[in-house]
Amino acid sequence: MTNRPAKDNSKALGAFTEAKADIDTLLARLQCLSDGHFNASPDEINWSDVGTLAHSQACFHLRCNLCCHQGCHP
Repeated sequence: MTNRPAKDNSKALGAFTEAKADIDTLLARLQCLSDGHFNASPDEINWSDVGTLAHSQACFHLRCNLCCHQGCHP
């Protein structure tokens, strides 16, 4: 049995922490957009808005499923 020195993962940890912070910022921005109904006025909603939001919804489902290691369910 050989004794290996412990690996220094500080760079990987730093990169992970930076990526997580960026994701947290993006999620906060998305929550703000959602709270404001994605900048859509209820009196002006049309099918184009529905399509755009449905596309975003499918993308979010895909990303969430990938991050949670689940199957793809759009």
